[in-house]
Amino acid sequence: MDRQDIQSAYDEIVAHIEKQSGKYETWYVDTTSDWKTTIFKEHKVPLKGYWWMVRLCYTPIAAKTVKEALVELGCRAGSNDDTGRNVVYVYAYLMSEVTKQGDEEEEVSPAKETPDETSSASGKS
Repeated sequence: MDRQDIQSAYDEIVAHIEKQSGKYETWYVDTTSDWKTTIFKEHKVPLKGYWWMVRLCYTPIAAKTVKEALVELGCRAGSNDDTGRNVVYVYAYLMSEVTKQGDEEEEVSPAKETPDETSSASGKS
């Protein structure tokens, strides 16, 4: 996965969300240093046949900036305050009854659509 600037990472995640439905409030975003563990183990996002996306930014500040911009659009966000030098991934996924959104107990609306093909972390949509 190649590193991206803020605008490119943001644009690709927004395009992915809009391809699914454009309902930002049904998406969860955050930053991490270990996206595979975070998405698939902590958040229980299915690996295949599910809407998710990861982008690698140049710096933790860039990843946080992308996350904050997505929150401004209406995405729900995690509470990861870690800005360690390895926290350079920003991720987003469609919330549903199968996913786990951190510490929050709030009820989540189920996903109504699934993608025709698996989302990719490597730049393919």
